[in-house]
Amino acid sequence: MCHNPALDSVTTDWWALGENVGVGGDVESIDQAFWASAGHRAAMVGNYNYAGVGVLTSGESMYVTVVFMLGPADLPATQPPEDVPLPYSFPPGADRVGQHDANRGLWRLEGLGSSFYYGIPSDLPVVCDWDGDGESSIGLYRGTSGYLYLRNRNSFGYADTSIFYGIPEDLPLCGDWDGDGTESIGIYRPSNSTFYLRNANTWGFADIEVRFGEQGDVPLVGDWFGNGYDSVAAYRPSTGMLYLADGRERLGNVIAIPRSDIRPDDGLVVGDWNADGADTLGYYRPAEGAFLLGMGHESWSERVTVAFGSPDLSPVAGNWGH
Repeated sequence: MCHNPALDSVTTDWWALGENVGVGGDVESIDQAFWASAGHRAAMVGNYNYAGVGVLTSGESMYVTVVFMLGPADLPATQPPEDVPLPYSFPPGADRVGQHDANRGLWRLEGLGSSFYYGIPSDLPVVCDWDGDGESSIGLYRGTSGYLYLRNRNSFGYADTSIFYGIPEDLPLCGDWDGDGTESIGIYRPSNSTFYLRNANTWGFADIEVRFGEQGDVPLVGDWFGNGYDSVAAYRPSTGMLYLADGRERLGNVIAIPRSDIRPDDGLVVGDWNADGADTLGYYRPAEGAFLLGMGHESWSERVTVAFGSPDLSPVAGNWGH
């Protein structure tokens, strides 16, 4: 925390400038501290006709900057830029973000502190709670063989479970389809827009087949409405529409939501970012080197930014238990 050493260059058309900075547990405590300080109080009662306020929260602390200005009347308000990266502290039980490098088999998971290798080039990442212990761990789909390699720890090592499931064109996914607390495998087949979902991490035929979406859609899975089980979804880049199903082992009701905030090069991820029991959409934006995580399903929902990752890596998400 410090005063801006270049305060006199932040804007034009002013005759006087003042600045207060402070930190505290809430708005009231910071306000009382400002009034109790002669220097800060002088700025608050000074001859100014404009004020700008900036607030950043981190953990239980709130950081505040107030800039005061005397300037011409009727100046327009200045809005903050969109998607300004701010620190976000994932609450206990929340899903976190990470990345997978398919060229090297390298994983980087936010909050773990170190990267590790698992897999070979061209493997596709998939992350879920394979053993029902409450923590997500890594997995891979090898399209050349149709095998899934699932590991119960987020570290280098051998697969705990190897399953033949799918064909080379398939895209891997996973979820708790029956609400039993353990997440299990699935694939999405683009050629027929069909989800093939299995209720156990074993070889066998699909327990659930759901045809949903159309060519070009991005398949998604999540507990969209906090029901205690996962349902399918699809994002349609051609129209910017997000389609969420609420059915258990079927489509159920389908809700269509326009998403004007998603760009063509964004990489989509799904997670429960605030540990409220419901999953929402997030995405990694390569141009900003950050994840943008929505707290609701609509474009205008509250969104937090997590500066993490590299532009050329695939985004993943899960509850690492940290």
